[in-house]
Amino acid sequence: MRIRLAAFALLLTAPAAFADQFIATFSNPSHPRNLNISITQLNSAGGTISTDNRRIARVSSDRSTWAVILDNSTARVCVTLRGNETATDATAMLSGGRTETVAITNNGRQMCPSADPGDIEILLVSFQ
Repeated sequence: MRIRLAAFALLLTAPAAFADQFIATFSNPSHPRNLNISITQLNSAGGTISTDNRRIARVSSDRSTWAVILDNSTARVCVTLRGNETATDATAMLSGGRTETVAITNNGRQMCPSADPGDIEILLVSFQ
């Protein structure tokens, strides 16, 4: 019975797993416990759809992963470091095994990949 209930609970959360997500992974050998970031979804006119900052996992002592469900009208996504950290490298891993080097702006704090958000599998960010 417990197994059936656990399987049913998993099914209830499954639709979110099939939705397009934007995932960003941050790494640093001395990753702070409370990295403060925001992920902003923008529409085609550049207007903000939403801003989120929910971390889905602290993968290890030097890495954390953040994600948001993409809105259907999202044309661009920007990730901003909101603490004292600055990005040193950002790469978007795209579908089909392609990659894109992402420009870091706003004094090393913001990354806005130029690829379609639905094409980005993960944004990898190194910071100091």
